[in-house]
Amino acid sequence: MDVSIGCRARRVVVGMVLGLFGITAGAQAFDGGFQFGARAGASLNQYYVNISWLGTKFDPGYSPEIGLAAKYQLTDRFSLSSELSFCHRLVTNYRWSGVTATYDDDENGEIVYLGDYYYEDKGTVREMAVLFPIMLQFTPVKSVPFNVSAGISFGFPFNTESKLSSKIYTVEREFLEERAFAYKKEKNRSPVDYGATAGAGYMITPNLGVDTRFVFNMNNFFKAAPNTWFMYLTLGVSYFL
Repeated sequence: MDVSIGCRARRVVVGMVLGLFGITAGAQAFDGGFQFGARAGASLNQYYVNISWLGTKFDPGYSPEIGLAAKYQLTDRFSLSSELSFCHRLVTNYRWSGVTATYDDDENGEIVYLGDYYYEDKGTVREMAVLFPIMLQFTPVKSVPFNVSAGISFGFPFNTESKLSSKIYTVEREFLEERAFAYKKEKNRSPVDYGATAGAGYMITPNLGVDTRFVFNMNNFFKAAPNTWFMYLTLGVSYFL
């Protein structure tokens, strides 16, 4: 993500924050009160790298999440909702394969060509995160408990780890060996995710509701790796006291 896109993304997030606070301040005459509860859900994750020559395929991941939920009724149709959730996510399964030449130094220090080998690499990226979305909900029809929402989402990741398994074959596909590696990537991971979210929900009862939302993070997933983005679709169930 280049600098101009990053600046525009920050302006969008700041504008959404100011807009939410503005709506809250303008609706103080309506005292709908707070509701507190809990939410459990699951997400389908997608890690994306905009580098066509990389040749790596990134499969979707998943993550369960659980946390606290709060909702403040601004007017008879608008409400402000927020959550504080914990998730343990599989960011992605990634894989790539190909043929590579192998070299080594002989006893005289000269580089010697050893031959071509075929390799198959598979890996995972996992992490934990604390999620903090803030959303404005709108109920189009007062008599129908269906709502649409939009807002911002912040994430605070930690314990990011990548595991890699590499299988080596001859070019004729005769198996030679397998290697496994694990890397901690907390130093490379962006410390805070921020993005836009949009979704819809339905209150089955006055206290029990279901919702789905899409979150697109506007920052790079890895600090030193431009064009690395992360997005997810989540489905959840909330219960308010």
